[in-house]
Amino acid sequence: MIWTREATLVAIDLETTGFDPATGDRITEVGLAWMRGGGVYMTTSLLVDPDRPIPAEVVELTGITDDMVRGRPRLTDVGELLLAAIVQADGVVGFNWPFEQKFLAHELGMEWMRRVMARPLLDAQLVAYQDSVSRWWHGRSRRSLQGLTKWLGIHHAPHRADHDAEAALAVLWELRTHLPEDLRAASEYLEQQRPAIEARVAADRAAEKAAREAQAAQVAPVAAGVAS
Repeated sequence: MIWTREATLVAIDLETTGFDPATGDRITEVGLAWMRGGGVYMTTSLLVDPDRPIPAEVVELTGITDDMVRGRPRLTDVGELLLAAIVQADGVVGFNWPFEQKFLAHELGMEWMRRVMARPLLDAQLVAYQDSVSRWWHGRSRRSLQGLTKWLGIHHAPHRADHDAEAALAVLWELRTHLPEDLRAASEYLEQQRPAIEARVAADRAAEKAAREAQAAQVAPVAAGVAS
């Protein structure tokens, strides 16, 4: 199946209370967006009750407050409804998919996740980190979805799940020439590339951290001199 012409793709994005479900973080919003032939024809979002307070820094980032999710369904209450909407598509799209995967698997279970992952997966972040793409922006901060949409000239209102799902589809479409045309082949190609790309992402993060620390070390003596 030629994914750019024939396939219906659904992008999944989450907003959460933090970064790690193993330490108690939970999903607050699920966003879905559907695309066929390059056109996004439907988006939806669902707020869910995480059954715990949302940290202030997350509220500031996403705009999702405790009042907005209080009394909403829990994710487990709507898991089958979400699954029914997702499995109608030919393929699944994400951006930094391992993040979504670990939260969904933790809250809805491995069997739910297995049924989703029976479809080909296209991770737009992996597409952007291929050598044929990343060489054009290497050394500049484009790893985030927000950075990539800015670089590609895509309108994007970040940090709400439906907006981010739609943006992931837009990034994938803009970079479509860097993937095989067959949906299953494109998915398999990206998964083969994943270990090398994730190693590159880790190296970039380490370099960025080292640069920040070096800059802080240079600033500290100056600040101390001014204070004295």
